[in-house]
Amino acid sequence: MDQPAFSDEERAALARLLAVILPSTSGPGATEADAIDYVVGRLHKEDPEIVVGVRAHLPAAAEDPVAVIAALASDPTGPGYQVFRRIRAWAWEGFLCDPKHGGNRDHVGWQRFGIPRSPQPLGWTVEDLEVVDEGAHP
Repeated sequence: MDQPAFSDEERAALARLLAVILPSTSGPGATEADAIDYVVGRLHKEDPEIVVGVRAHLPAAAEDPVAVIAALASDPTGPGYQVFRRIRAWAWEGFLCDPKHGGNRDHVGWQRFGIPRSPQPLGWTVEDLEVVDEGAHP
């Protein structure tokens, strides 16, 4: 389901939330991976109720994204917690996804974990499926 486009201000506020979740303190984070592009793409296809929930927090996120994330994450039984869970999941997805989906610009997410190329298998061979013992993995 297509949603109305996000304004530049909304994108900037959402990017600030993503940077709080995946900061660039010890290496590339959500900002360097352009996770915002992935997240906005997901939001355009998401349930309108979730989009309304995310948008409701963006004005405050423009001012203090740390406080917004803290408030959303503070009550697992509250309605904001689902918004937090979605944003957190999408931040990681945008950091680690195949760049063709938006995000993970220049493969920074994969490189941060020492993966030189796509970790997604292109197919399995018979050798991959053979297990020498129960503790072995292909």
